[in-house]
Amino acid sequence: WIQGAGPISSFYCHLYFYFLVTSGILCVSFIPVISRLMEVHVVNTFLSSGGKSKEVLGILWNIVSLVNFGQYIAMSTIVICIFWRTNYRIFTVADGR
Repeated sequence: WIQGAGPISSFYCHLYFYFLVTSGILCVSFIPVISRLMEVHVVNTFLSSGGKSKEVLGILWNIVSLVNFGQYIAMSTIVICIFWRTNYRIFTVADGR
């Protein structure tokens, strides 16, 4: 159904999918109950409970979480500006030409 809708619909569908995935990663990263459940049911299944690999994975996950959070803030701000400009006709310097 996206094929005949045009490029803007495809863009918004891709953007919506991006925000769904990123929001899921943010939930797993920053909500303590979800992150603990992921650790118990996923990480402990594949890694031994003691060891250096689990510590390194934890540090790596914290870095990924913070980078994801930073780009989520930037992308959501850009999307709000795009939506505001296209739907509420906010005029800019380029419109004065």
